[in-house]
Amino acid sequence: MWAAGAAPDEVVIDIDGTLVDAHSDKQDATPTYKRGFGFYPILAYLDSTGEGLAGVLRPGRAGSNNAADHLAVLDAALAQLPIAPDDTEILVRTDTAGATHGFIDGCVDRQVLFSVGLPIDAGVRRRLHAGPRGGLDPSRRS
Repeated sequence: MWAAGAAPDEVVIDIDGTLVDAHSDKQDATPTYKRGFGFYPILAYLDSTGEGLAGVLRPGRAGSNNAADHLAVLDAALAQLPIAPDDTEILVRTDTAGATHGFIDGCVDRQVLFSVGLPIDAGVRRRLHAGPRGGLDPSRRS
C-alpha cells in the first residue's frame, strides 16, 4: 500500500509497555510493579495509523527501563516498515522508560530520530539553564 501512495506523511513509532492482568497462574505471569499479577509486554505502534508494528512479551516483573527490550521491539517494528531509516526520517518516541543511554545509543546506531519523556526536576532545570547555548530563560518557570 505504501508503494501505491498510501504511505503516511511522517513515520513516527511509539514504544510503550502495558500491564496485562492474568487472573490465574499463566506461564510467565508474575507480580507486577503495581501489585497486580500478569504480564508487562512492550509494544510499538505507527502513530499516524495506530497500526501495531511489534511487541515483545515479558513477565509482569519486567523492568521498565530495559534498553535491550526497547531495542528488540524497535528492531522488530523497523523490520515491518517497507522503508529503511536511510530512505526517510523515522522518529521513535518513548516515555521515561526509554530514557536510557543504551536505548538512545541504539537509536543513533539505527539512524532514527528519538524523543524520550523525562521529568524536569530542579536538578535537570539547573543543568538546562547552565547549557552551552545559554540554556532556558530563567524567568520562565514552566
